[in-house]
Amino acid sequence: MFLNNDTNVSRDFLEPLVSMLKKDHSVGGVQSKILFMDSPATLDSTGSYLTKTGFLYHGGVYQKDSAKFNKKKVIYSAKGACMMFRRNVIEETLLDGEVLDSKFFAYFEETDLCHRVWLAGYRIMYVPESVIYHKFGATSIKLKKPFIEYHSYKNRINSYIKNLSLLYLFEILSVHIIICQVLTLIFVLRGKTKVALAIEKAILWNVLNLPQTLKKRSIIQTKIRKVKDTAFFPEIVYDPGIKYFLSHLKGWNVTQI
Repeated sequence: MFLNNDTNVSRDFLEPLVSMLKKDHSVGGVQSKILFMDSPATLDSTGSYLTKTGFLYHGGVYQKDSAKFNKKKVIYSAKGACMMFRRNVIEETLLDGEVLDSKFFAYFEETDLCHRVWLAGYRIMYVPESVIYHKFGATSIKLKKPFIEYHSYKNRINSYIKNLSLLYLFEILSVHIIICQVLTLIFVLRGKTKVALAIEKAILWNVLNLPQTLKKRSIIQTKIRKVKDTAFFPEIVYDPGIKYFLSHLKGWNVTQI
């Protein structure tokens, strides 16, 4: 069980998660319905999906909670604020003996783990009967934006290099890097040069650390991977439309996408 220190939980939040993992052994991990602590009628997360841009689509975020969010569903990634995995799945997806990649420090580490769970042949599920409340940004509010963006971009790129098949790595990462350059230019034009530099620094980190990353990729692709990307991508890839991404441009915060 992974649970953030800035959360409150409903009395019986564990039972539905445990029940799902016990009932269906094709499910490797589960996530609760996560509501904002300061606005308990508003959703923080119902799970995330991969998009062809390389950025994530976060289901339900900022939407009012309603009956349509009370259905179990398959998701690409659970949110680290509250997620649970079966022990054998964690053991099967260890990378150099680590559950979460220690090179990540913060941001995208749960998605990196969830991707390995998918590669190992398991699914991730959203279980709305389990409800928790998250104090959004209680930790990151203390951090500077360039620091946040650096680790977000660095870790996302690194995760894709390790986990994606060569075909999808080329398709998704090439598009993602192009978008990164466009965003760098946008930040420069807005006078946010430190954020722009953080993006480029994140890319450079991955170039400099590529040998170590490729060693981890080899472990994942030869020892952890049990299924091809084409077997599960229809379940985890979602196209939210261009409006979703444009809506973030005014106050672009990549940790939200």
